[in-house]
Amino acid sequence: MKEIFELAGTISTSDITALTPKVMSATVEEIRRGKRVFAQFYKVNRDLVGTGGTQVEFPKKSSNVVVQTNMSAGAAITAEKISYDAVTISIKKHGVGLAFQGEALRQVKRDVIADAIKEAGEAYADAMDTLALEAMFPTVTIVGSSSIGAAAGTIIIGVKSTIGNVSNIVQDANGCTVNFGAATGTIVAWYIPTTAGARRVSAAAGSLSAKDILMARSDIISKNFEPDVVIIHPKRLAEIIYDPATKFVEAWAYRGAGPLMNGEIGQMWGLKVIVTNKAPIYGAILVDSDDLGYCVERMDLELKRDEYTGINKDILYFWGFAERNYGVVNPEAYGAVALQGTFSPVEVNPTR
Repeated sequence: MKEIFELAGTISTSDITALTPKVMSATVEEIRRGKRVFAQFYKVNRDLVGTGGTQVEFPKKSSNVVVQTNMSAGAAITAEKISYDAVTISIKKHGVGLAFQGEALRQVKRDVIADAIKEAGEAYADAMDTLALEAMFPTVTIVGSSSIGAAAGTIIIGVKSTIGNVSNIVQDANGCTVNFGAATGTIVAWYIPTTAGARRVSAAAGSLSAKDILMARSDIISKNFEPDVVIIHPKRLAEIIYDPATKFVEAWAYRGAGPLMNGEIGQMWGLKVIVTNKAPIYGAILVDSDDLGYCVERMDLELKRDEYTGINKDILYFWGFAERNYGVVNPEAYGAVALQGTFSPVEVNPTR
């Protein structure tokens, strides 16, 4: 990711107030692009820029082309016209706010501004990555009553948040059960939808194996898609790498053959291995990034300086908004394998 050249050198308090919101907006967007993980698997569509529209429809083929073989002389090919389903992606509005304390500004330190903008860019990237992830793996809310909450048929791959004392999670191929230490509690988790191309649990309790990844890969290939990426949490990395069946090639061995994806550490079986703590902890995700879906953009982040709101608090505010959204066009182009077993303590994916 490029250095923030516009902020280089010594900056005075007067320079800060003159700092253009356009430069700040561009910097935050650049950091977002440099830090994105799940968002990088979606193709960007900017058809709505300057048009005033609010959504884009993407065609999805729903009937196959007919191929007839061993035809006799004079035989005719019979086929119906190809029909299409449409997947609609509507844009959403997102906001970013920055606040600079007057005391910090008067220290005349470049790092005060650079660090704040870097933090804003990273927080913005995390928020957009969550949207991109949840376009593939929606959330389910499991509420406990009498200390037990069950989600029949729901296979989860990670925990987004919890309320109350969550004792453990019990999961197998039939679904998930959550045991609470108190009479009631709530857990919000990401689950594998039934429409996904791969929807599995690990063969062994508590860990993933090379075979688990290959079986999920085969599921997606059987739906006529080619997964090219596998995304795993660092906690799952050792389980895969130290499996004797894994054929892993480190990224340094093919560096220079093309650009690396954010988080890419190597390849196995033609899959780019992305390791990130943004990945749900209880599973591994596979994606065909060529056919997954789109990020529809109508407006990049536009920050504006607030001249008045913070004047009585000695704070300089910048507010900004963007309009974009992520949508899966081909649900069979991705999938996941989740851990089976009993998990305690329950691990929640970290947030900023």
